[in-house]
Amino acid sequence: FKKIPVDERIFKLKEFEKRVDYLYSLVRTFWEELDVENEKGIDIFNIIKEEDIESMLTGIESKVNDLNTKLEEVRNKKVEEELRLKKNIFLSQVDLDLKEYQNLKFFGIYFGSIPSFNKQGISNALKDFSCELKFLGDIEKESVILLIYPKNFQTSIDSVLKNAYFKDFGFPEEDKEKRGFLTMGLSIIGLQDEEIWYEKKIKEVLEKSISNFNLLESSIQYYQALYKLEKEMASSKDVVLISCWVPDKKLEKLKAVIEVVTNKKCVITSLPDYEAIEDGIIPPTKLANPSFLKPFEGLVLNFGVPKYEEVDPTPIVAVSYVLMYGIMFGDLGQGLVLFLIGLMGLFVKKFSFIKSLSKIICYVGIS
Repeated sequence: FKKIPVDERIFKLKEFEKRVDYLYSLVRTFWEELDVENEKGIDIFNIIKEEDIESMLTGIESKVNDLNTKLEEVRNKKVEEELRLKKNIFLSQVDLDLKEYQNLKFFGIYFGSIPSFNKQGISNALKDFSCELKFLGDIEKESVILLIYPKNFQTSIDSVLKNAYFKDFGFPEEDKEKRGFLTMGLSIIGLQDEEIWYEKKIKEVLEKSISNFNLLESSIQYYQALYKLEKEMASSKDVVLISCWVPDKKLEKLKAVIEVVTNKKCVITSLPDYEAIEDGIIPPTKLANPSFLKPFEGLVLNFGVPKYEEVDPTPIVAVSYVLMYGIMFGDLGQGLVLFLIGLMGLFVKKFSFIKSLSKIICYVGIS
């Protein structure tokens, strides 16, 4: 075994898992309907070496993060340019001469905007500072203000404005870029094109890396399972001993895999469940139902897990539950509404429990 403690290795793998989840979240921003969940289990013959996980992950992240940083820069520039355009359009429509306010000796001036919902709050906060506050109009959800205040209250005024999420426009006369509306509009269009280009590049990188995401996720899950299993093992320098419960159907497959992994340097013995029970060892319960009954397993497990030799009540619960609600909602229209609600829930992929509940609602609606 490696010298690094198992808990540290598991913790590091969890950090890798978070980074892969973040990349998956980026994928979903471009392909909302893309099913990127790894539901096929772990193929131990198709995993990457543990030491290669970080380098592969870092390589993908560096490409995506570099493009994402540039995309955010372009988006910020576009927002600033749009705000500048809206500000200038607004000023062209307002009858206000700001030159008369520029050379005040004992007073300071702020010209900018605050969120519209803060209008009353900033008015109340400034009423004790002998200020003149003018609301000049609105730009979308922002209210444009002109504030004239005594300079000896500068610190207090700045604190109030900060809490009100004030955006300083500055004086238009001081704007050295005095550009026309057409020039600013063309600049915004150019930034939009640049934004689309970076989004396309990020999408290309993610599209090429989807298979690697699945490979990384499978490998991380494999090593996590391996190390959790290692914690349960009894071992010496050269020998490892492990005992576990395996479903009968998977026993031969497990033996074959262990023989491949150990190059047949292993000894495998198995004990039937009835012999274990005779020795006083109770096997764990694993419910095995057809796929159409799986949603009802959750209802059964809410009341506890049946013992190994007990009857699985899932089929009984399914029939009685559906019939009971069929009697309660006997109207055809009510049944149709329940069926449609359940049908809509089946398209929710983010939360698996909603999908299971929706299947039950569909059965109830049909009944």
